[in-house]
This record gives sequence, structure tokens and C-alpha cells, in this order.
Amino acid sequence: IRFKKGEDTYGQDGDIASTAPESKLFRDVFSIECKHYKDLQLWSMITNTKESLFDFYKQTFRQAKNAKKLPFLIARQNYKPTLVLVPHIVSGYIYYSGVFEPKATFYHKKHTVDVYFYDDLLKMETVEFLRNIQRAKDNLEELLEEVFNNGHV
Repeated sequence: IRFKKGEDTYGQDGDIASTAPESKLFRDVFSIECKHYKDLQLWSMITNTKESLFDFYKQTFRQAKNAKKLPFLIARQNYKPTLVLVPHIVSGYIYYSGVFEPKATFYHKKHTVDVYFYDDLLKMETVEFLRNIQRAKDNLEELLEEVFNNGHV
């Protein structure tokens, strides 16, 4: 409601909001959306035949754009690994050789999205991960321009 009224909603975007100081850096950079469905319609991402995981990503994308942050979708389907979807350009900031590497890349219209396993994210060294997120924050304006205005997502 605050956003629709033009009022500040900082920190209230996405599904995850945190007051813990150690999460501030990550939350300053990413708008996080979470989905858990019986069936994420992964095949539909390829065939574009019905609502799919990509529709959830587009919702995350719109929310992130409104919040002036980068989209970060965490999605889980019953009995399958939890996935993380981010714009391809962001991968250079969260990639961690041998541990956190994209499992797939999807192209849909102007979106290029890398898909990771969430469990791999949890294996990253905290110091290295935070260093990468700080680099993303330092370049946030350029990243936002690239992701939301130039269509290189």
C-alpha cells in the first residue's frame, strides 16, 4: 500500500525482510522472492505453454525494479533441490569457482537468467561471498541500469 501511495517502502520488498545487521549488505543489493510449489512447471520454461517458474521470476524482476535492487528468486518444487534464479549479469558477482556455479541458463525474450542450486550457495565461504556482494553493491547503479534498462538480464 505504501508503494502505491508513493511512500518509501525500503526494506519491505520481496518475501524476506531482516533486521539482523549481518544481512543488511545482502538485502541492500537484492530483492528476495521465495516460492514453494508442488510443480514449478520447469518444462513450461522451455515450451512457454503455461505459467512457469519464469513467471515467478518476472514478478521478482518487477518487485526488484520498484525497490531499486537486483532480483533474487528462491524456488522449490516438492522433492526437488531448491533453486536460485538471478540475472545473468549478476552471476559474475556471486559466482564461486567449484562451489556456486550456474546449473543452467535460460533465455526468455529480453531476460537471461542463471539457475543455481541453493544448497551450493550455503557452501560458500562467508568472507568471500560478502566480498562479492560488496563489489555488487559498489557497482549497484551500473548493474541496475544494465538489468532494467538495457535488457541484458
